[in-house]
Amino acid sequence: MKGLRPLAVEKLRRFTYIVPAPIVRRVKGRAEVFFWKAALESMVAWYDGREDLYGFSPPTVEQKVTGHTPSINAAMTWARVAQYPRYLDALDLAPDGLAGARVLDVGCGPMPNLLVFEDCERHGLDPLVDRYRAAGYPLDEWTAEGITYHDAPAETMPFPDGHFDVVVSVNAIDHVDDFGAVAREMRRVLKPGGRLRLQVNYHPATVTEPVAINDATMHEHFGWAANLRKLRDEPHPTEAGEALTFWVAGD
Repeated sequence: MKGLRPLAVEKLRRFTYIVPAPIVRRVKGRAEVFFWKAALESMVAWYDGREDLYGFSPPTVEQKVTGHTPSINAAMTWARVAQYPRYLDALDLAPDGLAGARVLDVGCGPMPNLLVFEDCERHGLDPLVDRYRAAGYPLDEWTAEGITYHDAPAETMPFPDGHFDVVVSVNAIDHVDDFGAVAREMRRVLKPGGRLRLQVNYHPATVTEPVAINDATMHEHFGWAANLRKLRDEPHPTEAGEALTFWVAGD
């Protein structure tokens, strides 16, 4: 789920032959949509009690969201049981931690994680928004509950300068097409002195993700952010050069 890279995209990162960039982008997008379509089916099976999901037993009667279509019931129940706690942990925030702020989640994916935050204006940016909707995710339902979705790449954000108080991202900017451009856009749309909270997966340069992401990369592209610092660094147990990190600024 969000915060866990799609396995198909992980395999793409290990290509060693040369593939034209437009083809790489199309294949990456299709792989991620395929993952999320399968994930929605798994959520429904989990909700119905047919299987565990990522170590979570099927929900109890008390945990289940009801009154909607099977996919909405399943996705919202999964969000509340599993996604929200992980999202808060990834960003090291409490539900009221962004109260009063205009918040942007870069690479938000199809799940309604932003709804966990109370009393704030929530915006989700992802280049696959329309494809998530076509895959069966009830983004219109999430919109009705308080998320405004923007179908656009992080390299060219459709927002005015200084529009957001807080910009967050969970395991997303590490596999964009142009890391430097994304960092520049985050700087542009964030208010001066605004807050950044970024979970970033470090990895070596690959064909599908040509920029190696490490401490030096983060300081090079986000050194403009006030009080930038790394709070977590969890090395990958088997992949050399990979780690799950958490960076904050403006706090």
